[in-house]
Amino acid sequence: MEVQERRRFARFYLPLAVAFQTRCGATGDLLEGEAVTRDLGLEGLSLLCPFPNSFHYGQVVDLVITLPLPQLHHHDTPLLKARGEVVRLDPPTGPRGLGGVALWFRDGLCFDEPSPPEG
Repeated sequence: MEVQERRRFARFYLPLAVAFQTRCGATGDLLEGEAVTRDLGLEGLSLLCPFPNSFHYGQVVDLVITLPLPQLHHHDTPLLKARGEVVRLDPPTGPRGLGGVALWFRDGLCFDEPSPPEG
């Protein structure tokens, strides 16, 4: 049986550092953490996360993606921001026990204003 691709845009498989912030389900407690992208596209991304059980379908997550641009002298500058909604959860696997969290960008992916270089 052939699986039909539903994405409208290509995904890029590249590991980028992501800081996230969200509110936990019933308690409303603030959850902040870091993850790494498995893939990234114009409409969403997939994260590898150490605690995917903290997420649920439909949960809204604020994301800051660190995009190293050495050509512009921005080595660890967070340049991309998005607000995502959890659309898929993958159980932890592998020796590091990282699980997958797929998010759809609610308002798209946008650039953040970089800080001016020091010096």
